[in-house]
Amino acid sequence: MLSKEISEKILTIGCEFYPPKGGVAQVMYTYSKEVYPFFHCITNSGNGGLIKKLWQLARGFMKTACALLFNRNVEIVHIHTASYNSFKRSTYFVNLAKRFHKKVILHIHGGGFREYFITNPSWIKNELLKADYIVALTDIWKEYFQDELHLPHVATVNNIISAPQIRNVKHDSRLHLLFLGFIIDQKGIFDLVEVIKEHKNDWEGKLKLHVGGSHEVDRLNTYIKDNGLENLIQYEGWVSGDKKIDLLNLMDAYILPSYTEGLPISILEALSYGKPVITTHVGGIPEVVNEKNGYLFTPGDRKAMYEIINSIIDNPAILREKAKDALESVESNFPTKIADVLESVYKEILSRNA
Repeated sequence: MLSKEISEKILTIGCEFYPPKGGVAQVMYTYSKEVYPFFHCITNSGNGGLIKKLWQLARGFMKTACALLFNRNVEIVHIHTASYNSFKRSTYFVNLAKRFHKKVILHIHGGGFREYFITNPSWIKNELLKADYIVALTDIWKEYFQDELHLPHVATVNNIISAPQIRNVKHDSRLHLLFLGFIIDQKGIFDLVEVIKEHKNDWEGKLKLHVGGSHEVDRLNTYIKDNGLENLIQYEGWVSGDKKIDLLNLMDAYILPSYTEGLPISILEALSYGKPVITTHVGGIPEVVNEKNGYLFTPGDRKAMYEIINSIIDNPAILREKAKDALESVESNFPTKIADVLESVYKEILSRNA
């Protein structure tokens, strides 16, 4: 964990994280349990309709102002953000913190930040420069912020995951794949179910895809029912807690055919359970997934997706070989390592006041 002395100087701003729904929420939840002995956090966003979200933003802003005004321990405001509305929302808190002469960290999780930046480069660059430090999820993203946007202070802090909880789970002879995330086109889930539909007859009795997530659930369930895929695809609801642990133990491989990502927590969790990953070479994913521990393909390439899945069905021993390198590739994402990196970043920022 962080030292108590450092922890008390940090005010964290971010989304609702209990129960964790989504990658950023999962990161913050794990921070609260395994990194910070004292986790002073104010939420500025969450799930719900527009009115609820506006209220969360306003309440978060007022609570932050009070914390900065009355809590003299706070020296650093650590803001977890992403792209588009998330970034715009975060700028209110950056500017508020600066009015109180606090140091600011912008911890950028959004996989679509490149695309977002070009929508308004001058304003976004100006807001980024107000931060005392930018935290990137991978070295590739760090290079982007340093070399392309020319930001002066950037650190890589890997996404955090808890140590795996290995369980004995009853398994049949089928290949079990797991997808976790928002059920939207951007995540590639509908490409995946289309591939399964096209090869339904060949894969019947050989494959089972477990899908956990939210958003376009009705669309997914309708597609499954209309195409008679109930024996091949199972919607698991929003997966967390013991159910998530059971599925991570059950699966033979994790699959995430996304079009854009930062570095998904779900991929890191799968690797920590010694499970190979089938995914796309976007964002920071290629820094952790390679031919030793998984498969990479171009987003939207259904032919490649089919060939990978089919090759595994025909030769499951391939997965056992790749599993040997899976856990080793994410050891730097465990809480003790992350706490050490964060502490060094915090100390460097604080030393500028000395």
